[in-house]
Amino acid sequence: MSLYHFSPEVRSALKNKEPIVSLESTIITHGMPYPDNLKTAMDVEQVVRRAGAVPATVALIKGEIHVGLSEQLLGELASVDNTKVKISKRDLAPAIAQKMTGGTTVAGTIVVSHKAGVSMFVTGGIGGVHRGAEVTMDVSADLVELGRTPVTVVSAGVKSILDIEKTLEFLETQGVCVATYGESKEFPCFWTKISGFQVPWNVRDPAEAAALVASRKDLDLQSGILITNPIPTNHEADGKFIEKCVQEALKETAIQRIKGKDITPFILSRVHHATRGVSLKSNIALIKHNALVGSLIAKELATIRPESVGIPEKVYVIPSLASEPINASRPVLIGGSGVDFNIKLEADEVQQNGDTYKGKVFQGYGGVARNMADCISRLGLNPLLVSAVGDDLNGKGILRHNSKMDKRGISVLRDALTATCCAVHNKSGLLLYNVGDMDIHDRITPEMVIKFEKEISAAPMVILDGNVPEDALQTASEMCVRLKKPVWYEPTCATKSTKPFRGDRVSSVWYTSPNKEELELMYHDLTKDGPVAGDALTQAAKMAIELLRSGLIRHAVYATLGERGLVRVVKTNDVYDIIHFEAPQAATVKTANGAGDCQAATIITGMVLGLPEDDYMGAAMEIPLLSLASYSSVPDTLSRNDLNVKNITKARRLIV
Repeated sequence: MSLYHFSPEVRSALKNKEPIVSLESTIITHGMPYPDNLKTAMDVEQVVRRAGAVPATVALIKGEIHVGLSEQLLGELASVDNTKVKISKRDLAPAIAQKMTGGTTVAGTIVVSHKAGVSMFVTGGIGGVHRGAEVTMDVSADLVELGRTPVTVVSAGVKSILDIEKTLEFLETQGVCVATYGESKEFPCFWTKISGFQVPWNVRDPAEAAALVASRKDLDLQSGILITNPIPTNHEADGKFIEKCVQEALKETAIQRIKGKDITPFILSRVHHATRGVSLKSNIALIKHNALVGSLIAKELATIRPESVGIPEKVYVIPSLASEPINASRPVLIGGSGVDFNIKLEADEVQQNGDTYKGKVFQGYGGVARNMADCISRLGLNPLLVSAVGDDLNGKGILRHNSKMDKRGISVLRDALTATCCAVHNKSGLLLYNVGDMDIHDRITPEMVIKFEKEISAAPMVILDGNVPEDALQTASEMCVRLKKPVWYEPTCATKSTKPFRGDRVSSVWYTSPNKEELELMYHDLTKDGPVAGDALTQAAKMAIELLRSGLIRHAVYATLGERGLVRVVKTNDVYDIIHFEAPQAATVKTANGAGDCQAATIITGMVLGLPEDDYMGAAMEIPLLSLASYSSVPDTLSRNDLNVKNITKARRLIV
């Protein structure tokens, strides 16, 4: 089995030779306090994406090398946990052997990046030659690895607590090309632009930098390039203040006769206390600025040398790249499938008097799990649907519909009718009521679930809808707990909203997206708490927090509130992050049957692809409008391009 695991986003970029920027992870595990580390990591990835490249954060998770991390894995890596280790090149083999989790240093990330086919790497600063190294021989492995691995590193130079002159001499000896980014050849020392040392080369823009990297590749030089990017001008004042603290600490080392390996930790401690958070702010600004520059260079390089992105055949070949990128991340959905008959009345008033009223009748396909699988497949993933249909015309229609869906998990029952639902809407498109024949849903058995244990064990997420009978639901839930697979529960209706939480078993549900009625029933039935004060948004947030606090929902609640939008509550280490996403105005409403299913499916797709939340939540607020404007629950025109909704402006954090 391969030790390398690529996120779908990175795998696709490698296959299609798109620009990729690798990012180290010790800044997450050891470099910043929580939650600053998580927010910075996510923000930096977003900087890379907005510049037109793909971020590939490198880390070791339970003894497996990950190139590209999902939002969930980033959260786990950033959490407060003293068992996480710092992994340089020397530590890779033992950390893998002992199945450890940790952040890769600059040296460790350089090694992994090269073997993964990523030639551009961005960090805050690199290690260097420590003061007094002529006695201690304390030289960072970052410098040695730069000298023997053809990876380009963009950083803000090295900190002045190190011996900059000896660092530059060592890099020269190792054959590393050092260039500054900009008009000056002044080597930056992390917090300031001025170190007092010049380097031989500079590149003024991404095009010149890309040309330098391309020349190195043409010459087949097996050494790296260090491009140093000075601190942004608007943070220079803070940088100068920090540098002043460094110099004062250096004087103190001489007075106190601190030498050798004790110098660096002494200075870092003094600077941390003297700057009181200013250094953290500058660190974040530096890494974001470097990420922007590195991404622009990677984008330019992919244009002039597309062959520079990909797997170096002589070093490491990843067999999974031979298949489509979507095949490696296949959600499994278990639940209902059916045929919908949508009726839209054209009369203003309807009486129960036996008359025939004018309207429109449309046939489509439904069932919550089927709708979600349909949407996910059109957005670019390849989900497996486990469901049941009858051996009738409606069942055959479901099996023929949407060739992109994997329907191996749909059982055809000869003695049952395919589920049907007749939805009656008023003139404005508002759903009045449903009439359904759903008996076949009770025929989804534990055996149908067990049959696909192999697929479930490989799935990034399992989605269960409320139509699944309790015995099959329990089988699926227990399997997911055993296999450590997160479950998304889609309630389908208020009466089924508490189904996974009945009994005395460990909850497998990490995510759920109830509407207002479903959320209220879950809250009152499961927590036994009384009424909740506040407006609709505050009430939804408070009820979601209590469900998360109880442990019944393990990570996030997406409460859908119709025209009021969506309230998202995420729990990380007993910290609750609440965001309200405002609902855009629907220009046309033909049927409301599939809008919620499409919204949940879009969020799931974004998570599995490892997209930033801003991006997939933007799409999740827009794609339901396409469903509302169609007589099909999931529009046939839906495609991967519909995920490309950027820049949510109507989202705000809530404090409750």
